[in-house]
Amino acid sequence: MVRRNDFDLTGTQRDAWLGQAEILKRVLTGHQGALYLEFTIPRMGRRIDALVIIGPVIFVLEFKVGEHAFSSQDVDQVVDYGLDLHNFHEGSHHAYIAPVLICTEADRKSQLIPDTRPSDRLFEVSRTNSDGLKATIERILNLVEAPEIRIEQWEVSGYKPTPTIIEATLAL
Repeated sequence: MVRRNDFDLTGTQRDAWLGQAEILKRVLTGHQGALYLEFTIPRMGRRIDALVIIGPVIFVLEFKVGEHAFSSQDVDQVVDYGLDLHNFHEGSHHAYIAPVLICTEADRKSQLIPDTRPSDRLFEVSRTNSDGLKATIERILNLVEAPEIRIEQWEVSGYKPTPTIIEATLAL
């Protein structure tokens, strides 16, 4: 990741990546799917820390390494990522998307995990710490009964942040 990084790399970022890698290795063991680190959102010019596809769910994981509290700004950030995928990435239109904010040092009492499956396929933001991430993923997977995402198709699907002039005209 260090060699392929297009952004400035600080020691803090490197340490955060190392922490995330350890958490992801522990949490994702035993699952089949795909993992994309620093997944770029073209429309926003930002990157999702980790995007994980397991079965029928796309998990949008935003890590705040060393943080103890969930800020509204951080919640908004992961919501925006989920909405962007839901609305503009063709392969994600009909998938369940679960935005998850991980403040690695947050108190267990402040965690929040949705307990219902959303009708629009976009879950509310889960808030968890590094120790609760595995349970969060398991709980969301247990809520969803849908076909698995075909990862190869998802990877090559288009990203359309704005309609073409012809698509906009036809929509009108």
